[in-house]
Amino acid sequence: MDKPIVNMINWTIVKGDEDYFLHGTCDYHPYLGKNAFVSRTSPLEKYTFEDDILNYETRHTVYSCPLKYMSVDMFGRLVNKSVSIMLERVKDSDDLLDKLIEACAKIVLGYEDNAFMSRIKEIQAIGQEEIKKTYRRD
Repeated sequence: MDKPIVNMINWTIVKGDEDYFLHGTCDYHPYLGKNAFVSRTSPLEKYTFEDDILNYETRHTVYSCPLKYMSVDMFGRLVNKSVSIMLERVKDSDDLLDKLIEACAKIVLGYEDNAFMSRIKEIQAIGQEEIKKTYRRD
């Protein structure tokens, strides 16, 4: 059985004590419907990253997460101590997911940009404009 592919916007990846999870908005989810907000996916089974798109696979679903639609808003709503704790969990890791979390946390905490952070900010600005145009309410 093939897993459904769910496209995500305004998504964030979070690392819990032992696992990763996503939250964000799906264009269509086979169980939740159209434009559904997912507060927490099932745990990660595996992922791939190609052409600035994270494909995050859980037991039943593959979430397609374009980097340009990633959001740092969730980190902005956390108090600085929580963001600092998240940053500490991923410090010195070479894993791509940890690097994404680290970049988002550092953006929120106001760290000086490195090349990766600058790239995320650049493509996020494009993605947020696309979202505004696509999902605007007239």
